[in-house]
Amino acid sequence: MPGWLRCGNRIGRGIWDSGPVPAALRIAVLGPVEVTLAGSPTTVAGTRLRRLLLRLAVDPGAVVGAGELTDAVWPEDRPADAGNALQTLVSRLRRAFGDTGAVLQLSGGYRLDLDPEDVDAVRFGRLAVAGHAALVSGDPSGAAEALREADRLWRGEPYLDAAGSDFAERAVARLVDVRLDALADLFQAELELDRAAEIVGRLEAVAADELLRERFTALLMSALAALGRTAEALAAYERLRRHLADELGVDPGPEVQARHLALLRGEPTPDQRRGPATNLRSEFTSFLGREAELERVSSLIAEHRLTTIVGPGGAGKTRLAGQAALPLADRLRSGVWMVELAPVGEAEGVPVAVLDALGARAARLMEPVNRDIPQRDSRQRLLTQLHDADCLLVMDNCEHLLEPAAQLIAEILARCPGVRVLATSREPLGIVGEALCVVPPLALPAEGADVASALGSPAVQLLVERASAVSADFAVDDATVADIVRVVRRLDGMPLAIELAAARLRLLPISEIAVRLGDRFRLLSGGNRAALPRHRTLRAVVEWSWDLLGDDERLLAERLAVFPAGATPPAAAEVCGRDGLDPADVPDLLLALADKSLLQPSGPGVRYRMLETIREYGVEQLVLRGEVTEVRDAHARYFRELVAEQDPLLRTADQLPALATFAAERENILVALRHLGDSGAVSEMLDMVLGLFWYWTLIGSHSEAAVWADFVLDATTGSHDPRRVLLEAGRVVTMVAGGADPDPDVNGPARGWQIWQPKLVEVVDKLVEVGSDWDHPMAQLMTPVLAYFAGDEDRGKVLADKVLADGDLWVRSALLTMRAGFAENYGAIDDMLADAQAGYEGFVQIGDRWGMASALSTRGVAHLMEGDHERAAADLHLALEYQQMIGATDDDLMLRMRIADLRWRAGDLDGALEEIRAARALRDGQPAYVERMWFLEATEASLVLASGRVDEAVALMTRLRAAIAGQGRDHPMYGHMAAILGATAATISAAAGDLDTASADLRLAYREGVPTHDQPVIAAVGVAIAGYFLALGDASRSARALGASARIRGSDNAGDPAVVDVRTRLLAVLASDVFDRLYADGKSLDLPAAIALLDPSA
Repeated sequence: MPGWLRCGNRIGRGIWDSGPVPAALRIAVLGPVEVTLAGSPTTVAGTRLRRLLLRLAVDPGAVVGAGELTDAVWPEDRPADAGNALQTLVSRLRRAFGDTGAVLQLSGGYRLDLDPEDVDAVRFGRLAVAGHAALVSGDPSGAAEALREADRLWRGEPYLDAAGSDFAERAVARLVDVRLDALADLFQAELELDRAAEIVGRLEAVAADELLRERFTALLMSALAALGRTAEALAAYERLRRHLADELGVDPGPEVQARHLALLRGEPTPDQRRGPATNLRSEFTSFLGREAELERVSSLIAEHRLTTIVGPGGAGKTRLAGQAALPLADRLRSGVWMVELAPVGEAEGVPVAVLDALGARAARLMEPVNRDIPQRDSRQRLLTQLHDADCLLVMDNCEHLLEPAAQLIAEILARCPGVRVLATSREPLGIVGEALCVVPPLALPAEGADVASALGSPAVQLLVERASAVSADFAVDDATVADIVRVVRRLDGMPLAIELAAARLRLLPISEIAVRLGDRFRLLSGGNRAALPRHRTLRAVVEWSWDLLGDDERLLAERLAVFPAGATPPAAAEVCGRDGLDPADVPDLLLALADKSLLQPSGPGVRYRMLETIREYGVEQLVLRGEVTEVRDAHARYFRELVAEQDPLLRTADQLPALATFAAERENILVALRHLGDSGAVSEMLDMVLGLFWYWTLIGSHSEAAVWADFVLDATTGSHDPRRVLLEAGRVVTMVAGGADPDPDVNGPARGWQIWQPKLVEVVDKLVEVGSDWDHPMAQLMTPVLAYFAGDEDRGKVLADKVLADGDLWVRSALLTMRAGFAENYGAIDDMLADAQAGYEGFVQIGDRWGMASALSTRGVAHLMEGDHERAAADLHLALEYQQMIGATDDDLMLRMRIADLRWRAGDLDGALEEIRAARALRDGQPAYVERMWFLEATEASLVLASGRVDEAVALMTRLRAAIAGQGRDHPMYGHMAAILGATAATISAAAGDLDTASADLRLAYREGVPTHDQPVIAAVGVAIAGYFLALGDASRSARALGASARIRGSDNAGDPAVVDVRTRLLAVLASDVFDRLYADGKSLDLPAAIALLDPSA
């Protein structure tokens, strides 16, 4: 029997430990015989006695004749008095079984009287059947759970103690067949759960030994393909093919051949298929005339990691890219993502646009230091998100940001091996390894073509389809065909030009369009058009559209070109309605331009956007008119005033519409800020950037805030405006929130938060020095908060008291809420609850949902620590509702983890895991945001452990332990992450019986957690240490450590499942009065002594 078949995967678990209460008698025959009585092993001594037991166990509950039993026990030399000899053995077996009455003598023989599932072979068969049923019904998770349990039951060769006997050989043959089918089902379920890496080694061994069972080779091919090892998958097929040809003279079956064909075509195998993950839009018009280009692009994507579609504007590059990418959406594990660069006006916006496309710039709330804070700027965050992704990025319209786009793409390709890029641009990116597809015009009909010939041309087909959509009477017939051919030929087959011409058919007949083309676009009427730059053709189309406009329409279109994100009617009227254009006429003119396809309606609300190429042409015309600076000034002035108007609303009941306004106008606002900086408008740009900081804070866009803070600080160098000090403070906040290293040249243990604190002291000093000169909410809030962050609690209290005495209601409420978070850090639960309550009441009066969510979240945690689960649940669920209104996805994740904790405390493990799954669903189909996912996975691992699945919890924490080991110590939250993950890992290791690993985990958690001075974090480590001391057998030290943890935390936190677990196990070995005395002793210590008591190295 092959080695892989002799035993299953058993990690730290007994054969029957899944049952809550041990059965009176259990028998294991899948390997050397084992018998347990009431959970304790018992000896069945002697070969003959074991053979007797094994024969009875083949048919538990059935009567086995005396003759059959005699043959099983004495297959060759039967005793002279076989009946008495058999009765003697039965008596010995009964004595071995104690008083269970498990062996009954009935008419004609004996019966093993027990539940058949108390024999592991029977239980194995039932689990195999259940697993198969779950698999075929579409439940791979349920299938895997049943089949893994079945796999663990298989400890070695079945009926080993009866090897060679007829009854054993028959039973083994049947079991091995079931075993092989169950293994195949298990491998298939694991593949459907994306666990190819975990099974591929074992699957290789099975497939090599079982070549005649083709399903194993088919599954191996799928597993290897899923891991990117296509060549090895093809080699596995060839090995099977040769074996079958040599041994049987046949070819592999259809299932294996189908997988082989899928591999050759670069398609996913059946076990790999998933629903598509993509943001590609569904197209509502047909895709015409690009079959050859589509085939080429698809081929290039398969062969190269970077493919660029090159052609002039309006050639249909974007549509071609979308058509080529769409089939890959359900083949690539991480999907296909369209990145629209057209609205991006600055180099810094390129990585942000990619994050937007991936859905990774999720909003989050500002949190105190003990929360998980995003660490990287947009570029580094993006590279982290994509590091393990298997996806295609479609980078659309790279030409206006060619260098930064090319640099980012090159870095993604270098650092993210599973990512491919399909770019569109008017010129190549110029990156080594770039494959190009040049997009030509659509194929044209011959001059003088008749109706049938014309309809065979893709250019004519496009015109006909688009024209039919706007004019029900349009038709290609003998009367129109000449004009149709003339139009598409003179438009040079450019799709955008043809579509614009088709739009005009709402107002003009095709004959009139043909005439106007002849008058306006002389470049199409003669000469060597191939020698002309391709963009001239598109310019001709735009110029023609421009010439069709009235004077007021043309003037408005040119001025609208300065809006990169489109314009609302009020914005268009304010910026464009002057010097010859009446603002009152602007709304009607906008409708006219939209009707003529020069503007596209863009929601939500009433908003109009220009196509990229038309906007470029409009700016050129504005330059020629000599108005571009004046119009950009007006644009910047409007959006500076908009920011000044909307920023205060972010702190009122009108917060949601203000957030929507900022989101819709983001590109306009940033272009305006850039123009102010380029113009040297110091005061205006300081006002504008400070007005944006709270918006950036609410949505968690720390990297964007940092970029623009640096821009304004550079542009205002030498200015003594006190607002510049506030901006410098804001810049420091973004660095902390973004996880930046404050001094990369400094090495050694004083990393992260410890090195930040003196820098924060300097910032607070500057703020205090200038803070009395002007009244700004950011300054009032940041000054005391940064003092607390800097570790100067006394100074923070003095500054906070001043703000609480003089500040407005919003500032007071925000400060109280943040101070409540610091109170949690210091273990002052009463202060935490009081401040959170006061902050919440203030925010309710204001109507600020961000504030209410923040205060409720903090208050809910305080109730949780006090054991008031009902109030905690109400607060946390209401906070989640408010956060979802704001769109704070990452804060949803954190709240759901707290709600999972709450449900766990109530004993609802399934509900807690549902919350974890809901939190994970926020990231489905997206490359994961690593740090927050660590905390999520640590919570999940704890829940898995509480559910009794120790081996699964060990596997989860093994991955997390490796992750934290690779995390740089410069992250401000490194100490918090290392402490919490280390404590979780130690608890799981101790539960698995691996105390050496638990000890190492706890030494790391204690070493990194204590310098954070975050008392809830240190207390959590303390509870894990108390459990470790108990596992070592030192119950007294464990009880004192548990009390010391309560002292550090500031509450008993009696409902915490980790506390409950340690306390329950302690009361099982200590008298309650002894436990109470030891616990009180630990709790009575001062803070330094309590922390010292927890040292696992002491």
